[in-house]
Amino acid sequence: MANMNFFKNKKDKNISNNKWKVLIADDEQDVHTLTKTVLKEFEYKGKGIEFISTYNEEDTITTLKENKDIAMILLDVVMDSDDSGLKVAKRIREELKNNFIQIILRTGQPGSAPESDVVVNYSINDYKEKTELTSKKLITTIITALRSYKTLKSLEASKRGLQQIIDASENLFDDSSSKLFTQGILTQIISLLKLNHDAVLVEHIDSLTIQKDNEEFSIINSAGTFEGIDKFEQLSEDIQNLIAQAIKTGKSIFKDNICLGYLELEPNRSNIIYISNYEKLKQIDKNLIEVFFKHTTISLNNLKLNEEMFTTQKKLIEVLGQVVEKRYVDDPNHIKRVAEMSYLLAKHIELDEEQAKTLKIVSPMHDVGKIGISDAILLKPGKLTKEEFEEMKEHTTIGYNILKDTQKETLNIAATVAYEHHEKWDGTGYPRGLKGEEISIYGRITAIVDVLDALANKRCYKDAWVAEDIKNYITEMSGTQFDPNLVEKMIENFDSYIEIQDKY
Repeated sequence: MANMNFFKNKKDKNISNNKWKVLIADDEQDVHTLTKTVLKEFEYKGKGIEFISTYNEEDTITTLKENKDIAMILLDVVMDSDDSGLKVAKRIREELKNNFIQIILRTGQPGSAPESDVVVNYSINDYKEKTELTSKKLITTIITALRSYKTLKSLEASKRGLQQIIDASENLFDDSSSKLFTQGILTQIISLLKLNHDAVLVEHIDSLTIQKDNEEFSIINSAGTFEGIDKFEQLSEDIQNLIAQAIKTGKSIFKDNICLGYLELEPNRSNIIYISNYEKLKQIDKNLIEVFFKHTTISLNNLKLNEEMFTTQKKLIEVLGQVVEKRYVDDPNHIKRVAEMSYLLAKHIELDEEQAKTLKIVSPMHDVGKIGISDAILLKPGKLTKEEFEEMKEHTTIGYNILKDTQKETLNIAATVAYEHHEKWDGTGYPRGLKGEEISIYGRITAIVDVLDALANKRCYKDAWVAEDIKNYITEMSGTQFDPNLVEKMIENFDSYIEIQDKY
């Protein structure tokens, strides 16, 4: 199995990143020659060294900008000036923002740059006098630096993989997010397999990600020796059989130098991550990877369940909102406009995307309590009497009582919106006379967009207002009826709210 063909009629491809890049920055040619001679046959983790030479500060910085994968620099303190090396060390960390490269500072004049001062004030990794760097000590220094570099890169790769998973989680079951999520999983597995010890990019690893949707197979990612493979049928029969075995058993497979991970996204949809050509794993490593895949599958199932519950809540809210609107207003688009404007204002005041989306979902429920108000009052064309208005005010409390006492956060926010959308910034609103920031941001936003929409559209008791009059009214009510910050942002972007009015 170790010598199996990975795919049909495809030659192995050499990976370009097969050497550690080491930069020698020193103004003495003899130092370059000696260092290269001593390390000529050096290998670490199966990789030799590619040397790059520079002789002054600016050439060194330019080279580092052009070669972002340099693992370490042997840096002379004194080059074109007495402190060139120190300047380069500082620029690497502060200007280039490179915290991965290992900086080994070398000096032939230790008095000009005392070790204690340099170590404290500069982010270097080691400090050596040139006279103490014998062949044996140079090799030890190189190995220590490369080991640190690959550890940092491994951590960074793992962090990147986790970030991909996080980024994909919001809309995980969309095709694009599913691919990003799987790419993040692949990065984590590569870290567990210790394949990124040399900071090799994911695209250089021999790997495949295959998705099975019902009976259809598709290639999501292919890299390394698999690069260019875009059809399942192009894979060798051995690989196809292993994939079929993983899907049939619902388990990951380890065979020789092959890791094949199984992820069930949905009952009829699964992903297979196939990685080959890595060092033999201990049983504890295999157990760790198997647990990782199992826990990932459980997490996927929980995310799917939460998504379905959230979708159900959203649909319930939409239906209830539409029922209320059709009962008392011949304008079913009212809730659409309120939803869109609420989202827009939330983004204008820089609420995060999750909060803005939640408000867009729940704001149409602000008047749900009107199902408890009589038609005689709701549909009355003239001004309400004092008694009728007191009854009308009850819709806020009725709506709150309908939606409260739930463990679902979305419905709890909807209850708050129903309860508070007639509160006023100066405390003169109802039902509780809340003032300023005692009113939730969701209630404050819904209040102002609800008024804008009411003014902009004809009702049984009034004609529609023109845009300029609406703008003037909202401005006048800043600090009394409405949150001044919301007024400011709405007026700044007023045309975008009128565009929503025109659209619906």
